[in-house]
Amino acid sequence: MLDKFRSVGKDLQSHIMFSMSYMIPLIMGGTVVLAVARFIGLGMGVSDLKTLADTAGFGHVLYQINVTATYAIQLIPVIIGAYVAYSIGDKPALGAGLVGGYTAMQNQSGFLGALVVGIVAGYVVKWAKEKIHVSEKLTSLKAVIILPGLGMLTSVLIMGVLLADPLAALNSSLQTWLTDLCNNTSSQLVLAAVIGVMVAFDLGGPVNKAANTVCNALMAEGIYYPKVIEIGEIITAPLGYFLATLIHKKRFSPGLREAGISAGIMSIFGLSEGAIPFTMISPIKLVPLNCLASVVGGACAVLLGVYAFMPPAGGMYGFITYGNPLAFFVSIFVGGLVIGILAPLFVKFNDDVSEDISEDDIDISFE
Repeated sequence: MLDKFRSVGKDLQSHIMFSMSYMIPLIMGGTVVLAVARFIGLGMGVSDLKTLADTAGFGHVLYQINVTATYAIQLIPVIIGAYVAYSIGDKPALGAGLVGGYTAMQNQSGFLGALVVGIVAGYVVKWAKEKIHVSEKLTSLKAVIILPGLGMLTSVLIMGVLLADPLAALNSSLQTWLTDLCNNTSSQLVLAAVIGVMVAFDLGGPVNKAANTVCNALMAEGIYYPKVIEIGEIITAPLGYFLATLIHKKRFSPGLREAGISAGIMSIFGLSEGAIPFTMISPIKLVPLNCLASVVGGACAVLLGVYAFMPPAGGMYGFITYGNPLAFFVSIFVGGLVIGILAPLFVKFNDDVSEDISEDDIDISFE
């Protein structure tokens, strides 16, 4: 029985790695363009390119480039859902994975939601392909209608029915809880721990968004401290995997070493999604580690006295809004080292499906 579970786990990991071989180029391309636009903006003295939305000339062009490049990051759930389903269930599962991933992007269930729907839809199609037998005359009907229909139905049921209301309720309840925590003069360390777990848990999903929404609302009221802690904790995970690819270089495949560069760049701009390619390899082990690293970084920020004297800006360059910038950098580095040192000891990052797959190698048939 144990061997069977190990076999299923290894098979599932290969499907996840397959989807990553398509996701990494998307992240790399989007990150490079995003970085160029934002570094130019910083050179112009603009830390948030959204402020250039209503301007004219080069500033507006820079804003449009930033918005368009951001789409690459936002499409991560779509790629995950689509290609995990595709790898498991072949072409009939691709549409279900695309719709499931897109829905995950829209309802903010993030990469975890996309991963779940892609896996389930893929295995439903695979099961149906093996178990549903039709006459030779109806083979094409099975391939283009029955199998895609079952996959799409599965995707719609999961994302549109089973997860829609629970995700909305989860987001609302988490926002209420975090707001109460901030208003009840609770310990700053407790606050940092709660925010840290929330922002690192799903890297852009509903739990992350709940923390972000509350911190932004409090910042609008002139309460900066929760946002200060959140900014540093968001940086921790992508920075940690960047450091891991440097500290344990030989433990990472070439594809993931490249993703590490992207994660490092994304950490500069406060984009936690840079940690997704690594976390996907073993969410059960790495999600808790991400949370631990984020909490450690947040605790260091509290103990070292990080604070903001004006509305804090996101990303590493937000240090210009802090009264204790050195403490900010020390805290995110310490948190990042938790992942940088421990992640490769818990998870194998050497397998690289992307090295063995090219467009010419993919020959998928409905037969």
